[in-house]
Amino acid sequence: MDNGLARYVGFAFGRYAKERPLARAVPDTEALARVLAARHGYDCKVIADPTSYEIRQRVDETLAENSLTGGLLVVSWIGHARPGPGGGLELLGRRSQEHEEDAVVADARDLGRWAARTGAAQTLV
Repeated sequence: MDNGLARYVGFAFGRYAKERPLARAVPDTEALARVLAARHGYDCKVIADPTSYEIRQRVDETLAENSLTGGLLVVSWIGHARPGPGGGLELLGRRSQEHEEDAVVADARDLGRWAARTGAAQTLV
């Protein structure tokens, strides 16, 4: 498969200020990326321990509008979450590099919206 039409984007959060660290988050995400690249030709992007600002920046780079029209997309998010208002999940990460504090960095529904805007024909989130 042309790896321009198959992409894996893995968000991995192992470091937290107060939440329990997730030691396997980054290595497991990297391992999945290696398998998808080697066995299936995916273009893989692992985004390890990003801040809220870096998440938005990397989403714009890796999940841009119509960037995978007709292609395949797999998105994973490995990290802590908590129930949010209205029954959704709030995804936790670090607010910034300078201020080591845990913060809501995205809503779980964002993952579906980000995937949908790529125009991929098939997505797994």
